[in-house]
Amino acid sequence: MGLILGSSVLIAADRQGQNARQMLAAISAKVGNTEIAISVVTLIELAHGAARADTPQRKAKRLQFIQELLTALPVHPVTVPVALRTGHIDGENQAKGVRLPLSDLLIGVTALELGYSVATGNLRHFQLVPVCRSCPCSRGNSEEPHDAVIGTATQIGSTCMSRSGSSDSKVHGSEQTH
Repeated sequence: MGLILGSSVLIAADRQGQNARQMLAAISAKVGNTEIAISVVTLIELAHGAARADTPQRKAKRLQFIQELLTALPVHPVTVPVALRTGHIDGENQAKGVRLPLSDLLIGVTALELGYSVATGNLRHFQLVPVCRSCPCSRGNSEEPHDAVIGTATQIGSTCMSRSGSSDSKVHGSEQTH
């Protein structure tokens, strides 16, 4: 079991003035002995944000954040199975008139292929990835980006569905059944 961090979680931490080490310590305290990683797609999104920084100081801070992440976390690539599954899901979604940013789909499918959950503040996109287990790290509260639903569950709104079809979730460390 592991956790892929989406860019929204990382950006929220950066905007709150946390460095990568502080953010990872906070997340580790919540998830315990769970591998934390990022997708190479998240790395692309962070590099894009650094390149678009409006001041040299902000750019330097963002680049430092990226370097700290690279030192601390594994970065999972887009593999052939991830690419094929992503293409399949994207094709099915678009045939139904559903459009999902390719970056979010790649991150979600990377998590699926690894059997991981996704930590995100963007449930709207990730709940469109079939059987994507997500962890909404903001739950609408930008002050607490790491108070999250964590688990081996498929997140649909506020209900977590396990692969067996039962629903359970852990919110802020206490169990809730929906």
